[in-house]
Amino acid sequence: MNEVTQIAYGEGTVTISLQTESLSEVSAPNIRFGDYTEVIESCFTQKELNVIQNGEVAELDFVFVMSDTLDNKAKEKEMNSTMESLESSYGTLHEGVFIDMTASKSLADSELSDISYISSASELLIDIPLYLVKEDRSYYLVSRNMGDDALLENVSTEANTLAVEINTFSTSMMVFQDNSDRAAESLGSHFYIPSKVLLIGGMVILAGLWLGLDKLHRVPQEQS
Repeated sequence: MNEVTQIAYGEGTVTISLQTESLSEVSAPNIRFGDYTEVIESCFTQKELNVIQNGEVAELDFVFVMSDTLDNKAKEKEMNSTMESLESSYGTLHEGVFIDMTASKSLADSELSDISYISSASELLIDIPLYLVKEDRSYYLVSRNMGDDALLENVSTEANTLAVEINTFSTSMMVFQDNSDRAAESLGSHFYIPSKVLLIGGMVILAGLWLGLDKLHRVPQEQS
């Protein structure tokens, strides 16, 4: 899927190309930005923006490739490890799909140059693959954020859409969580108690109650 949009910026124009591909049997999802002017101002420097405003043309190219696995197994292992470490705060997370993101830009007749980080976060909207859609399910994106892998929360108000604020274009992973997997929330922050801990805690409480009742039962007998 390839989408090309021309945005007027001052007296100049910026052509934004979004290409989505799928390496799995599932079709590539629709991916777009929430605010294209915001993307332009995040990807170009102020000096470059001034040139565009004065009538120059520019180009932004984005490629998003969805896959079930990564060719780079070290990176896949790293991302799965990050997801597991985040579970202590968020609860159980399930792997959805990987999305490899690349971006590049050009100004006037210059060659395309790669973009890794952008000056400010931009909203990226991703249609959730239908086979992952389920009632009472939450979706997140494990992605680079300020130089570290992080769990980006969904800010979308649209059904079946994952919207995240990103500041880098790299390999990311869509993950999901059902209500039964969700961690308990306390004072607006994420707090997770593993089920094993809850089970052991419950057994300790029951043992304490049994000992207390047994002691109360014995006291009258000893007094008599």
